[in-house]
Amino acid sequence: MADNEYESQIDPKEAIQEVLRAIKRNTVRVIFTALIFTMIGMFLAMIWPSKYESSTQFVLRDWQIVDSNLLGDLDDISVVNKLRTLQLELRSRKRIEMVMNELQWVEWLETQQHPGRRRDLATKIGDNLKVAMDQDATGAYNITLAFQWTSPRKAADFVNRLRDIYIELTIETHRRRLEEAKERGEAIELEREVAFRDSLTTLQKFERENDVPSLLNNEVNTEMKAELMLKLSDTKAAQQSAVQNLDRLRAELDTIDRTVMIEKPPEDPEHAAKLAIYEAAKTVFEEVDQDYFPKHPKHVKASKALAEAKSKLDEFGGPPETLVEEITNQAYFVKAQELEALSLEEGRQRALVESLESELAQVDDRMRKLPMVSGELERLKHEVKVAQELLAQAKLEVAPLREQVRQLRERALMSSGADAEVVSTGPFEILDNGLEPENPVLPINGIILAVSVILGIGIGAMGPILREMTRSSFGTAKEVSRSLGVPVLGAVDVILTTRDTRARAVQQALTIATMMLVLMAIGTALYILRFHPNIVPPGLHRTLREVTMALV
Repeated sequence: MADNEYESQIDPKEAIQEVLRAIKRNTVRVIFTALIFTMIGMFLAMIWPSKYESSTQFVLRDWQIVDSNLLGDLDDISVVNKLRTLQLELRSRKRIEMVMNELQWVEWLETQQHPGRRRDLATKIGDNLKVAMDQDATGAYNITLAFQWTSPRKAADFVNRLRDIYIELTIETHRRRLEEAKERGEAIELEREVAFRDSLTTLQKFERENDVPSLLNNEVNTEMKAELMLKLSDTKAAQQSAVQNLDRLRAELDTIDRTVMIEKPPEDPEHAAKLAIYEAAKTVFEEVDQDYFPKHPKHVKASKALAEAKSKLDEFGGPPETLVEEITNQAYFVKAQELEALSLEEGRQRALVESLESELAQVDDRMRKLPMVSGELERLKHEVKVAQELLAQAKLEVAPLREQVRQLRERALMSSGADAEVVSTGPFEILDNGLEPENPVLPINGIILAVSVILGIGIGAMGPILREMTRSSFGTAKEVSRSLGVPVLGAVDVILTTRDTRARAVQQALTIATMMLVLMAIGTALYILRFHPNIVPPGLHRTLREVTMALV
């Protein structure tokens, strides 16, 4: 009963005062703990990255150019699926690597030799990317890209470069796809043009071979046949005459000697000349000897000339021995040439007869196959018409592709040196560029410091409070009176000797000095890390950066 009566007399204010007295007695420890946690909070605030968000907005007027080869007709899918497709495309590792390879961030370069870390970094970058899309009344899609990162400049650079690369690659892919379609269309056009020309050539060749204009006219065929028969009759008569003349010339040629014998002149030119003079003088003398008597002056003169020629010839040994050689008879040669020319003429006439007979047979054959030729001619004309229609269709299909490719090339040339902000034509239009944000998305540093201070004070005060609640001794006379339920007539305070007082003072001084050294060491480390990061060991600096990247 006494205990219950006493417990009912416990004063809450007295309990709070005892807790405050316990905290007051351990003020140094509470302050030390609060400072330690505050420094830990400062360290966390230094390595814990504050995220800055930068966003850009652009308009996509024609969704058909975006990955149409993957999803087919994208008009048939919902906006949600289109947004999911766009997010997967922009967050893909390939797309992020393209952007980072151009930006060349330090944290990206450090993962060059570590594929796993690079993959994790690409995933983290993709997780910090947000994509929003809505459709306006015109059917265009307003797309907003928002990216959060530890650096405002990097956040703006990434979101702008991601947008530009996406637009460039999309337009380039669309242009390349159009060029491929144009090349395929031009190949089909060329193939159909070749087919048209081949069919037209086949038709013309068939008409020439069958002489279609005259073949389809019976009067022309009859007239042609009569003309060929008349030519054939005249040619056969000429051939017969040539055969008769040929037989006559052969008979005449048989009566003529093929060769004749003639004297061969001496080999010495002067001897041959004297012999020729002698032969001439001899001939003249024989002619004069027949017409005049020996005493006639002309006869005497010719005899004297012959004697002089004989004497001069004797100087070279007289007339040479008679040498003869066999040569072709000129008359036989002339007649043989005439026979050869007549043989050629006869052969030509014979060939002409055969040709006319062949043409006449062809005319008869054409007249017999006229129905078949007419049917084949109609078929070839139909093939030409179909080939011409297919060619016209191919030209009609490839014409808009050529125009689109030309426009895209002109647009690429016009915008090659322009800034990305002026992109206002084509399927994309940039409305807002990503700017460097001035303030982080969340004031994480202030929150960390506030939580650190609260935790430091709380944990620092929690020790004395728990010790006060769990100790088994009495600290004051009031505690004795309250616990035993009897009044305390008197109390003796702590009795300390001079040695105990000196030892306690030394202990307190060492404790305070240790605390100060710990605080100074931590503060110095924080100061170096904050204001002189260049003297931090590279390994530690890299580790801190990895920890920072892990907290992004």
